Amino acid sequence: MTLTNKEIKLTCISLWGGSCLLVLFLYFGFGVLRHFFEMSFIVIKNESIKDIMTMLSGFSITMTGFIAAIGAYLLSISHKKSFIRWKVAGYLQVFYHLYLMCVFFLLITFILCIANSIIYSGVMLLKLALSFFAVNVIHIIFLTLIVVGQSRSAEES
Repeated sequence: MTLTNKEIKLTCISLWGGSCLLVLFLYFGFGVLRHFFEMSFIVIKNESIKDIMTMLSGFSITMTGFIAAIGAYLLSISHKKSFIRWKVAGYLQVFYHLYLMCVFFLLITFILCIANSIIYSGVMLLKLALSFFAVNVIHIIFLTLIVVGQSRSAEES
């Protein structure tokens, strides 16, 4: 099945919009869940915020390297028949948007962590960084599944 330009565009807009909405939902949803379910067992101490942000920044930079490795791997199989079919069908354009989105969201997470360390050490930026973190994990899982599927196809051809 070949994607039309309209389908590619709609899919890419849906990916970006859905990811941004998910970040907002998670950011505002943490407070709503805590309010409705009296989740008092989730307590973040102010002295722990810097440690959590350090872990998040380490995760985001490490995963950016992992994403770069995925890009290098895709370049190494770009001459395979299955990859060329994937490209002709239009799936590669959608993948590139997901790839760019993943890197962009990881860098936003890193910038939030740095901003928290330099400008303001508070729960607001932590909640936002954790929201981006959750979306980052989803993006990385999708990218990994797509690349594993593509590598299986490349081995068969």
